[in-house]
Amino acid sequence: MLDFERPNSIREAAYKHLRDSILSGFLAPGKRVSEPAIAEQLGLSRTPIREALQYLAKEGLVEMVPNKGARVKLLSLKEIKEVYQVRAVLEAEGARLAALYCNPQQLIEIETLLQTLNQIDPEDYLAQRQADMAFHAAFVSAGQNQTLERLFSDLQGSLSLVRGYTSRLSQTPETQSQHAAILTAIANGQAEDAAQAARTHVLYFLDLILASQPQNPQLTEGSL
Repeated sequence: MLDFERPNSIREAAYKHLRDSILSGFLAPGKRVSEPAIAEQLGLSRTPIREALQYLAKEGLVEMVPNKGARVKLLSLKEIKEVYQVRAVLEAEGARLAALYCNPQQLIEIETLLQTLNQIDPEDYLAQRQADMAFHAAFVSAGQNQTLERLFSDLQGSLSLVRGYTSRLSQTPETQSQHAAILTAIANGQAEDAAQAARTHVLYFLDLILASQPQNPQLTEGSL
């Protein structure tokens, strides 16, 4: 029989705090996560912090560096390409299904989220990032496929790590036009157009991130 592990609310609270900090971008890729500093900040002992970091390492959000402690995971170029290739597949199918099955209330929600994203201060990257993720998650959810929605949700951690490499891209004219194309195709029930618009948008982002590689020494072809 498997060992039973009693829930630890303190550890779980520490885990949620650190995970949310990574997903929101407050802790960027490569950022060291100091057990003593976090423990002092949260008013906790180091034990629940250490346990939380171990769970985050299992999820691939944190890596333990010998003799240096924990840091937010740095992705290789190969890993970034893999993440965005999977994202392109999931979002294309999510947009296609949304065009077929999105109900009026969900369409209003998607439209509202996109309006919110477009109105955010271009210099407020964290707010842009959160609104952008909400928009994409909303149209994937509107496809009424719970398995697809779960897989997309599972990918959010890796996407957050990728987005942590750049503080731009969410509010360029190109991305705004691409977002509008996704919404229009969904609203008009054009399933294949919606899929193509979503796929084009994701791969466009990947190209931009890869193009920034020469200026970003954190990105390498091999594992980091």
